[in-house]
Amino acid sequence: MWPPCSGKVSIMSNTAEQTIELEVPLLLPGVEAEDDACLRRLEAALENQAGLTRAHVEIGGVADRDRRARYLAQIDRFAWIMDSLIPLPLVGGVGLDPFVGLVPVVGDALGFVLASFVVVRAAQLGVPRELLSRLLAIQVNDLLLGSLPVVGDVFDAVYPANQKCAKLIHEHLASQR
Repeated sequence: MWPPCSGKVSIMSNTAEQTIELEVPLLLPGVEAEDDACLRRLEAALENQAGLTRAHVEIGGVADRDRRARYLAQIDRFAWIMDSLIPLPLVGGVGLDPFVGLVPVVGDALGFVLASFVVVRAAQLGVPRELLSRLLAIQVNDLLLGSLPVVGDVFDAVYPANQKCAKLIHEHLASQR
């Protein structure tokens, strides 16, 4: 038995755009895994229909519950390591982020690259673009404010950007249930 594929299909005709949510299994021959190209094949088939000017198929978030739980656990663990690995009484904890940020310019850039892991995992979980934009804005703020000499290092120590992102992801996914 082939696994089902699901996704979101946006179809634009000459007059209007319509989005169709596909929650039914699309059992296409040759599908061997959830990340198979079945939706791309559907997109190609739709593009060849008369009267359509554009068709786009967006692959949904992680459907496998174990993989979804694993991704969320990875986000939580990463956020904890970067933001509160070492417990401190007043700020709750300090992670690796402020220590990486001690290296001028390069450290904050490296911290941003590492933090992009949270945004990538959120995208893989299928969160909406608006939330991805918000997560990216949080990480960019952390990069810009963290790059300020002295003040930036203090900011990195007290502002848990990764944990804030993890919380937003959890809240969104909880609201979808």
